[in-house]
Amino acid sequence: MAFLLGTVALQCQAPKKKVSYTLPYDFEQPLRIMELQNDLVEISGIAWWGKDTLVANEDEKGKIYFLNAKNGQVIHKTNFGEKGDYEDIAVRKRKIFILKSNGDIFKVKDPLKEEAKAKKIDTALSKDDDLEGLCYSKRKDRFLIGAKEHGEHKGKRVVYELKYDEDEIDDDPYLLINEDELMEIIHVKYGDRIGNNFKPSGLEFHPFTGELYVISAINRILAVFDTNKQLKEVIRLPKSYAHQAEGICFAPDGTMYLSSEGGEGKGKITELKMK
Repeated sequence: MAFLLGTVALQCQAPKKKVSYTLPYDFEQPLRIMELQNDLVEISGIAWWGKDTLVANEDEKGKIYFLNAKNGQVIHKTNFGEKGDYEDIAVRKRKIFILKSNGDIFKVKDPLKEEAKAKKIDTALSKDDDLEGLCYSKRKDRFLIGAKEHGEHKGKRVVYELKYDEDEIDDDPYLLINEDELMEIIHVKYGDRIGNNFKPSGLEFHPFTGELYVISAINRILAVFDTNKQLKEVIRLPKSYAHQAEGICFAPDGTMYLSSEGGEGKGKITELKMK
């Protein structure tokens, strides 16, 4: 995989003391960090719903949370299913889709009801793939699913493509991420050897550029791929708000939101304005 990171050779670059970013966000100075209520300590995925509203899911309960995008307060809750390992959330035409780690996707047709029915979509993926990221491409009317395990693609992290309301995963992955090369870039850029893994935990398309933003909770990494699926940028997110970054989404104006599990503290959503 080709990497568009300028002309700097990895093996001869001196460690950087101050890291600069090519992305239109100031990751060191987010607009706000919102602490969430106690039942969102295990917040996982987030998605833009509209009108200053986010939707979120947490890791263990079959619930959808509607949140005020300006303060993180819960506006509404919807029960859609039993307890389970729910990892990410996406929105298509006012319907909500929840990804389970085993590859099942739950479609909630009426998410504003307090008790909503969910239709299960069985995919060809399984718990061995350890699925954690889900997003919707309006342009292609398809979902992307990020896997934490390699599957048949050794040495690569895989992003699969799924047609809307179908259960057939495309034979050719949407994206194969070379984990070793990506981590080598991180090590050189930050002048350390911390961590060796990149495992997608959330992903979303940027509303203006069409670039794919992929986060890894492990080692707090954000990788950005251009519309040709080439790596454009890779950074390490600050620990202050990305302790365990599980979800990412954008507002129509390009504002970025990142969700992070709380661990022993509170879950957080961080808002970053586009420059």
